[in-house]
Amino acid sequence: MHTPTPPTLETIFKGPGFGFTFLYYFALTALIVAIAAMQILHESPTAPIIYQVGLAFALPFALINALQKQTQRLEIAINAPAPFLQRLNQALQELGYDPVQPLHPEEPLQPEAMGDAPQTWVAQRSGWQTPLAGKIYVATTDHRAVLVSRKSVMQQLSAKL
Repeated sequence: MHTPTPPTLETIFKGPGFGFTFLYYFALTALIVAIAAMQILHESPTAPIIYQVGLAFALPFALINALQKQTQRLEIAINAPAPFLQRLNQALQELGYDPVQPLHPEEPLQPEAMGDAPQTWVAQRSGWQTPLAGKIYVATTDHRAVLVSRKSVMQQLSAKL
């Protein structure tokens, strides 16, 4: 019988990297632009011009979005979890995010007694920005913290920490 291994900071919060993010934006953009070009140019679905237009728009759009929105991890050495979470909450509030909350609310978190098992937190923007901004996932132990989110968000957050 297989016993599941508990998550560690190395295995927690794996998200899509550059390749998957590029493919996602490329496919959706090419499809949407091809359908729009078909309607605007009054061409049939078999006309090569609509796919050429779709590819011309999809390539730069997907490249820009993949560079900005791929998942990035930020690892930070911490001495004391409670002061770190206070600094983190202040930085998050400056960026417009709500303070970190337990990822699993039914499990109360005690930052003073974390130990080696990672405890998980999540922060997100409130209001209409919630679906567009993405979440910031935080996992902490007594000595390290791992933050995971979109690359553009992580760059802003690392500058404030």
